[in-house]
Amino acid sequence: MLIPYNSKILLGILFFVVTIVLSCSGDSKEKTEGLKLEGADAMAYYYRGLRYQQEGKYDLAIKDYDKVIELKADCAEAYNNRGSAYDAKRHYNLAIMDYSKAIELKPAVANHYYNRGLTYGHKGMFTSAIEDYTKAIELSDDYVNAYINRGLTYTYLEQHDRALKDFTKAIELKPNDADIYFKRGAAYSCKGQIGLALKDYTKAIDLKPDFVEAYYNRGTVYTAQGEYDLAEKDFTKSIEINPGDATAYCGRGLVYRNMQKYERAIQDYTKAIELNPKFALAFNYRGDVYYKSGQEDLAKLDWGKAYALNHDFPTAPIARKLLGLPEK
Repeated sequence: MLIPYNSKILLGILFFVVTIVLSCSGDSKEKTEGLKLEGADAMAYYYRGLRYQQEGKYDLAIKDYDKVIELKADCAEAYNNRGSAYDAKRHYNLAIMDYSKAIELKPAVANHYYNRGLTYGHKGMFTSAIEDYTKAIELSDDYVNAYINRGLTYTYLEQHDRALKDFTKAIELKPNDADIYFKRGAAYSCKGQIGLALKDYTKAIDLKPDFVEAYYNRGTVYTAQGEYDLAEKDFTKSIEINPGDATAYCGRGLVYRNMQKYERAIQDYTKAIELNPKFALAFNYRGDVYYKSGQEDLAKLDWGKAYALNHDFPTAPIARKLLGLPEK
C-alpha cells in the first residue's frame, strides 16, 4: 500500500542531516588561545581558521585558509576546510574545486570524497554525489555518514531498494541511532512496506521519545491504514513536543476530516494556517471540510487561496468546478 498524496512523509532535509567533516587535530580552541600570528606560521593560521569556522565566521576562516595555502601549498587539510567554509556560504563551485584539490593531494582520505559528495548533493548533482559517497565507503567501509547520505540520495531518486540497503548497513554500524531508523522507515513508507515502516518509526521513538518527526510519520501511516485513533494520538504527541509545527496540525486535521469530526478538523487547519499563512495544503483541506459541512462560500474562498499559493490545488473535482478550473 502506498502512502496517499495528502499524507506527506517527512524524509528529513536531504544532505543537511549529516554535517561536513573538518580536518583537524586536537582542540583548536586550546591551540589558538592567546595565539599571536606573527611570522610565517602556516599552522597558526590553520588553527585560527578552524576556530573561526567552528564559530561560524566563514569569511575570516577563508582568509586564514588562504594564508595557509599561500605558505604551504600542499596542505590538503586547508583545502578541505576552506571547501567546507565555501559550502556553508553556498559557494558550491569553489567548494568543489577545493575538495578536488584536497583529493588530488591526498587521494586516500575518505572525508574529502564525502564532503565533495555533500556539495554535489547541494547542487543537485546526485550521480556525482553517489560516486563520491561510494568512494568514501571504499576507503572506509565503516563510514556511517556516507551510507546515510548515499541512502538519502537514493531515496530522493526513488531508488528505494538501494536506500534501504544503505540504511540497514548504517544501522548495523550504529544500532542505537534513532535518526537512521527514522530514515529507513521513511524509505519503507515510500516503497509501500507499511508494516516495516511502522516498526522502524516505533524503534526510533523508543530510542528518542521526543522524536517529533517520527510521531508525525507514524501518524501519517496510521492515517493511511484507517487507524484514526492511533493516528490522532501520534499527531497530538507531535504537537505537544513542537506546538509550532503546522504540518502536525494539518495531519491531525486530516484524521478528524476522515472521522467526520468537521469542527475539530477546521480548528486544526485554521491553526496550521495561522502558523504558516502560505500553507496551500491546509487551505485545500479546510476548504474540503467547509464544503462537506455545507459552508460552500467559505469552501470556495479557501480553495481559491490554495490555488493562488500553488496551482496543484485544489485537488477535488468539485472545487475546480466551483473555481472554473479544468479538471486535473
